This record gives sequence, structure tokens and C-alpha cells, in this order.
Amino acid sequence: MPRFSITAEFSLCTTIECEVSRYEWDASGVTDFEDNSYWDTNDVDCSGGSLTFVVEADDEGDAESKAGEIIFDGQEVTDSNDLTWNVDSLNFTVEEISEPMTLERAKEILIKVAEGIEDPDVAEALDFVLDHLDNLTARLTEASERIDGLVNRVTEADLRITALSARLQETETPTQIGGAADRLERFVATDDTSVLTEGLPES
Repeated sequence: MPRFSITAEFSLCTTIECEVSRYEWDASGVTDFEDNSYWDTNDVDCSGGSLTFVVEADDEGDAESKAGEIIFDGQEVTDSNDLTWNVDSLNFTVEEISEPMTLERAKEILIKVAEGIEDPDVAEALDFVLDHLDNLTARLTEASERIDGLVNRVTEADLRITALSARLQETETPTQIGGAADRLERFVATDDTSVLTEGLPES
């Protein structure tokens, strides 16, 4: 299902009315104290609200409808001061997210297409292609694992050759050098790394 990025921009508005009682004032040192205050109410509108999120939807209209379930005009929210505000001047920006095409996504799309095809021959042909694709993927995975194994063996052989070279430099006798050359030839012929250290003392 397509995914859409939603940006919701809005304002918050509320009405402020002071609620200060006469007991807020320390009138203990005076007489005939009266509180005749009359406070005006004030409408406050704060702009700058912005939310972003992603929804899955059939199209942009459906995406905006789903966004409207999260935030909508007239919605009441309470801030950290326990003041209640109303969402106002809400505006949605909807953009479809372009998903990169991958093998797995392509298979999902083709499977959905196959499920909706009424012609049995076309549906069978598409199923055949999907099965063939699965087989190719499995073979590629197997080949990749085999290549990784070969790389590991080559790395191991390189380490053994390096160790052998170091030992040759320590001995420098014609007999040992000749034996090393013979072992290298056998390694190339058999791909058996164990022959590289035959007859050599443990390090």
C-alpha cells in the first residue's frame, strides 16, 4: 500500500479569563478591604503548530482522511499549564513517498496482480515466472555463500604462505627451500592448504 508523508500546520486558540479570588491578597493589616475586580476575557491565538507523520493509504484523499483522525479543527488539547486549547486553521500537506523498487517489492506487486487476473493461462504464466525468480534467487544466494567460502580459504592460504615464507627466511637452506617449492606446487594442484606446512616444526 502506498505511503504518504503528512505535514499538519495549525494554530491553537483559547479564551483566558482571570480567576483571582479575594483570598489571594494579604489584607490582614488593613480594614474595610473589598475586592471589586472585574476581569475581561481575552481570546488568545498562538500560531506555529506543526506535526509530521507517515500513513499508509490508497491515495492522497484517503491519506488526508486518516490524518484527520489524528488532528482536526476544534480538537481540544491541554498544555502543561492545564490550559485547554482548540486546534484552529488546520492545513494538511500530503506527499506520496516514492518507494525504491526492490526485488521483494516487485514480487509483492506481481503477486497482487496475479491474484486479480481472471485469465487462468496468464495467471499460471505469472506464477511460473515468480517461481522461476525464487529459484534464481536461491541459486544466487548459494553461489554467494560458496564464493564467501572460497574467499575464506584463499585468505587462510595466504596466511599460511606468509608464515612459510617467514620460516624460509629463518632457515635459508637449499633443501628446505626446495621442499617449500614442492609444497607450493602441490597446493596449487590440489588446493589442499595443509600441504604448505608439512614437515615444518610447530611455530
